[in-house]
Amino acid sequence: MKHPRIRNIKIQGFRSFGSESQEADLNAPIAVFWGPNSKGKSSFAEAIEFLLTGKIVRREILSSRQDEFADALRHAHLNSHRESFVEATIKPADDGPVCKIKRVLDKDYSKLGECKTTLFVDGKAVSEDALSDIGFVLFQPPLSAPVLSQHTLTYLFTVKPSDRSYYFKALLEVTDIDEFREAVSNLEPKLKEEDEEVLDRFGKILEILQINKDIGHAEFTNGEKLEEVFAAGGASLLSKNDYPIRNGLAERLSDVEQLLLEKRSKTFPINLFTHTAFANPSAIDEKDWTKLRHFIEEKEKVDEKTREIMALFQKVLEISSLTQSDVDQDCPVCGTENALTQDRIKVIRGQVEATEAYQKAKRNALAALGNLKARAAEYKERSRTSLPEMVRVIVHKRREAGFTVKRLTTVLGDNGEGLVLPWNKNLKRLCRKSQTVRLKARALEETLETLIQKPNTLEEVQSLIDALNELHKGGLDLLAAESEYRSTTQSLYAAVKAVVDKNSQTEGWEEFIDLGKNLSRLRDVMVEKASIAIVAEELKAASREIEKGVEVVLDQKFSDLTSSINDWWGRLRGGEYTMFSAVARRGKNTIDFKGGLATPGNEKDPKIRDVIAVFSDSQLHCLGLAVFLARAEHYRTSFVVLDDPVLSSDEDYRIHFRSRVIERLHDLGIQVIIVTQDRATWRDIATVNEYLGVDQFQIELNNPLEGSIIKKTGDELSAMLASAEAYTTSDALEIRKAGGEKLRDATERFCKLLLVKKRVADGDASAALSDYDNQRLSGDDNLVKKVIPHLTLDNSHPGKLRTIQNDLNPAKHDDDNIPSRVALKEALGNLRKFQKDYL
Repeated sequence: MKHPRIRNIKIQGFRSFGSESQEADLNAPIAVFWGPNSKGKSSFAEAIEFLLTGKIVRREILSSRQDEFADALRHAHLNSHRESFVEATIKPADDGPVCKIKRVLDKDYSKLGECKTTLFVDGKAVSEDALSDIGFVLFQPPLSAPVLSQHTLTYLFTVKPSDRSYYFKALLEVTDIDEFREAVSNLEPKLKEEDEEVLDRFGKILEILQINKDIGHAEFTNGEKLEEVFAAGGASLLSKNDYPIRNGLAERLSDVEQLLLEKRSKTFPINLFTHTAFANPSAIDEKDWTKLRHFIEEKEKVDEKTREIMALFQKVLEISSLTQSDVDQDCPVCGTENALTQDRIKVIRGQVEATEAYQKAKRNALAALGNLKARAAEYKERSRTSLPEMVRVIVHKRREAGFTVKRLTTVLGDNGEGLVLPWNKNLKRLCRKSQTVRLKARALEETLETLIQKPNTLEEVQSLIDALNELHKGGLDLLAAESEYRSTTQSLYAAVKAVVDKNSQTEGWEEFIDLGKNLSRLRDVMVEKASIAIVAEELKAASREIEKGVEVVLDQKFSDLTSSINDWWGRLRGGEYTMFSAVARRGKNTIDFKGGLATPGNEKDPKIRDVIAVFSDSQLHCLGLAVFLARAEHYRTSFVVLDDPVLSSDEDYRIHFRSRVIERLHDLGIQVIIVTQDRATWRDIATVNEYLGVDQFQIELNNPLEGSIIKKTGDELSAMLASAEAYTTSDALEIRKAGGEKLRDATERFCKLLLVKKRVADGDASAALSDYDNQRLSGDDNLVKKVIPHLTLDNSHPGKLRTIQNDLNPAKHDDDNIPSRVALKEALGNLRKFQKDYL
């Protein structure tokens, strides 16, 4: 069976990836990425998960609080104008033309909210369903994508049993068992009441449009089909009434709405029943009352005469010869001799200071008065708009439209008075309450305007508080009146609408318009109803089985997956005396994984125990991988992404994984993408599976601002240099010694690669790295001496290579002369330069 294939991955501004997009061409069926820890390999795996699901599962299963992941998806140092996205080029399963799927991060996770994204296919925004159309299979949340990460396995080993049960149920797609139990113990699932109403309205529309109700809801779960039906329905309604037909659903709905208004108006203008619900404005901030009281206090400290001459006093105080002298001075204003005594200047200064406090209090008071006036205006406007349209229009306009109590009663016929009288009574009460609020609001507004113009006339605050309280009370009375009005209007409107629509032959038109404007809601309801119908049928069938025993149902549910898990377990850890046995149920909400403990000669009769209790970390790691691969096989997923599937300390496990597991995945037609921090795994997978086709990549992070970088490589030299880089900045001797050893190994690899390259260039097609096995930088097979003749691009290069040899040589021996940080960094830089120039 053919599957869609990922041919290229492009990442920009996501997690550890920076502003420059990074690409990986996946031409081979197997791709393996290597990167040291914290360089971006897990971000790469999460990028593929994000592309398919629009989120990362790490947030759902690891964080104690989801706000811990606020702003976690977008690269921390990405400029605001740069886009954060993940894009993939896909080769469809049917060998059709390649397509590009792209997911753009519109809004990152926040403390309280989910992230928001837009999915594109070939540049066009699409729904999530488009992925299944391409051929990608997603599973039940939270592990929806075929991506297995280390943090997922860690979650499995550390959570409490009930949470572990939830994990395995999601992983094995058995949460429908819980749904089944819930359906058995409760009523059959049904649509919400408002959703049933939507479908009833749609059924009425099918009658209006003369579409057979039995056509089936399945056909209408397609958004385009629904739009076609409504567009055609609009055209039909318009055509029958000799109304011009425009293109586009929105245009036709608008025309039908106008036509409906015209036709209804000939019988009765029910559009004049429209009104906006009243709501009391929020309370005034207590700080505003405090500001007004403070202003009154400050105002009383300054008499009117003093306020008038304050400017003159301030000018006097600015004359330093007067204020800084110890002797009495003549008044500079009136010339009175010795009038400015020290005591008088002190009084003037105190009055000016008092006035400064007054001016500040006045500004604050004016702001508070402005807030009060705005609140009064809000009461006035809300009370006006709370009235129905038939009250707000000019009287002669209402009469021209034909909206009178007499005509309303006539239209309703025998039931007219019984509906119109209580409605009219409540309408009058509503109008009175609305007018009361408006008059009080207008009076308060005028009072406040006067105070704003003459703030010094404000003597007390309580009257304003009382006036606003009266407004609030009037608003509550208006709300009560509105509630009573609405109760009688609903029944009246329904009756009038029925008569008007029957007489004007517009029955169902309003429902047609309302639903046509919200087709997405209608589609969602229909999809939900179809899904519920399927679930209900499945639950009915399952209920017959549960009566025979829950254990039988679960055993049947898990049997195939248990067999598949056993197969993968055998490929990973075959031949061990500790083995995976089965999936078993314990209690109502717990699923156990059972393991077998055998002894030599007694392998067929092992002791059964819970794997969590008896398996080692390595075995649990293998079990988690086996379960994941079994699910991938069962659902025939097109690819898997495995983040560090092999423990670096588990040599036997790595040997089985690199051969048996990858070969089996390849046989199943599953594209394999592996990211690992273990260089041996990266190297071995490429070597062992070379005949199948393997693409090798490295992920580096040299500058956090630039982000992670993806490089495609066919050799280990770049990986060796990247691995050594972390050791070049430490002050610890042992770490620098290890860094020296890594750089010495990298130097040997450079020498071997260059020698092979020169031999191939000279016509030796058999030249290979293995020809130089066990040869070192110094000694009898001195690699440095062999390479120096070929370092011809710069006269300094031979000397730099000898310096690298001399500086790094002590790192290989029990020598106190450990390379310094400077020496290590210089060696690393020169080796990268040699690699670029000669390889």
